Amino acid sequence: MNTKDKRHFKRYRRAVNFALEADHKSYRCDLLDYSLSGVRAVVRDKTSLEKGQVVKIDLKEPFLDFTGEIMWTKGRPGALEVGVRNIGPLGGRLEDFRLADILTGLQRTLSTGVLTFESGNVLKKIYVKNGDMVFASSNQREDRLGDLLLREGGITQEQYDQSVSEMKKTAMRQGALLVQLGYLSPDALVKAVRGYVEEIIKSLFLLERGTFSFDESQPPTREVIVLKLSAANLRPTAGPAFPLTPWTCSRTSSWMPPEERWSP
Repeated sequence: MNTKDKRHFKRYRRAVNFALEADHKSYRCDLLDYSLSGVRAVVRDKTSLEKGQVVKIDLKEPFLDFTGEIMWTKGRPGALEVGVRNIGPLGGRLEDFRLADILTGLQRTLSTGVLTFESGNVLKKIYVKNGDMVFASSNQREDRLGDLLLREGGITQEQYDQSVSEMKKTAMRQGALLVQLGYLSPDALVKAVRGYVEEIIKSLFLLERGTFSFDESQPPTREVIVLKLSAANLRPTAGPAFPLTPWTCSRTSSWMPPEERWSP
């Protein structure tokens, strides 16, 4: 029996009742704590549940809905304590998980993929490679690179309009077009992209409601300037002004495939 639970994602304590399903049977459970990688609970019904068994977790508050594998069991008087690992995609509600904990967990597990956030009409993504944040995108106009440069005086309105016009004719990114048109130097573009990515990530700390999901198989669709932003220095109580260092940058069109790993 292995009762050690070394989840790399932050655990949250919560005492609620829920039903665990296994082999078409439902078992009454008391939740002890949860994380993105699994739950720890006490099964109150008499059961023959055992390590390696696949179960279904379905809670409303906090919202947890995933298929899991029992990693360990521990006998209790009239009950059974179990540790269940999430074997499905990572995801949940922002009301139940803190952004800093999500990013730190992805870094600890050296994860690679795309972390997507949705809240109303807001859609933002953080691209993660080997645990580091390397890029971000947003569907909000105020988050666009060109708009950021225009607000900060990096380009003029005429230059902005010209780049938008060229974007409609080509499949190039606005930043690359600004360099091609001579409005930005390559170094200025890298600096601007860093600020663009940081602003998007910082804005996510202001979201109080919404959902998120992590897709380990989805690569960036186009060539991007890649930053390496570490989550190691994130303060759990940090607001928008959290540190994003150390960082390096390079230009790449490649994307390493995700490694399939989970640490119990």
